[in-house]
Amino acid sequence: MSRWRKNIGARVIATAGTEEKAKLARVAGADEVILYAQQDFEVETKRLTDGKGVHVIYDGVGKTTFEKDLNVLRPRGYLVLFGAASAQCHFSM
Repeated sequence: MSRWRKNIGARVIATAGTEEKAKLARVAGADEVILYAQQDFEVETKRLTDGKGVHVIYDGVGKTTFEKDLNVLRPRGYLVLFGAASAQCHFSM
């Protein structure tokens, strides 16, 4: 999935829980992979983007990553939630 994003000029930052999954992300075309079991993905994402954040997040985890997702989005960025590996997010606007 990362390859088509890279074809349009996107920089892809992936997160993974294990080195095995990180390798899969690299093979799929990720420019950077953050091992979230070893690094705080919010801190690392901010570092990798010079504090600017990202334009889009695709999150299949859910509740445990939701707040940090919001913290690393650029203004008017998109957060796409699918699945809920850690539990559903409950929020209101």
